[in-house]
Amino acid sequence: MKKRVLYRCAALALTLALGGTLAFASAPEAGSKTVSGSDGTASGTVDFEAAITPKMLDVALPATVSFTVRLDMEGNDQVNASGAAAIANNSVIPITVEVTAVTGPGAGSLPVQMKPTLSDVTQRGDMLLALCGAGLEMNSPEGLAAIETLALTEGTKPLTLAEKIEAGDQLNLKVYGHFSFDKAYQGYAFTVTPTLKVSACKKT
Repeated sequence: MKKRVLYRCAALALTLALGGTLAFASAPEAGSKTVSGSDGTASGTVDFEAAITPKMLDVALPATVSFTVRLDMEGNDQVNASGAAAIANNSVIPITVEVTAVTGPGAGSLPVQMKPTLSDVTQRGDMLLALCGAGLEMNSPEGLAAIETLALTEGTKPLTLAEKIEAGDQLNLKVYGHFSFDKAYQGYAFTVTPTLKVSACKKT
């Protein structure tokens, strides 16, 4: 009968560094047995048990992703954001990457509010901001739907950035956004900080 192998790993919160180990089984406990014989010899069996412990997860993550919001000549809305990064899985097992929390830009001299959908971007300072796999198009219904699914908002529920990145593979990322900024925002800067969680994929 084919055995099932299950990878388990505690969630690893990413700030500046990643560290953690995972184990398939606990190390076997030492024990002893007694054998005896009446002719000066005795025999018995000895069980050899092994616990396999994979190496530490090895994942390369971007520390900072910079992007620029370009206003047109009239200072109207800008629908695209530039900026690219990648998550590289250098481990020997596949991984899952999630966004578990988002810290917004906070109070500044100009208002900046994160919105979950494009239709919610209606007021000055509103923005739709997402970090997704590269290759999506905001102008297509399918692309916009995928981007809105990963929209960054404060207090957001966990978002699956990558269901599975195979060992040795990487996920190329891009910043997507739509912004309702006017000329007053020229030269203005803000920061949005998502928390990423990396865990080992389950494999059956």
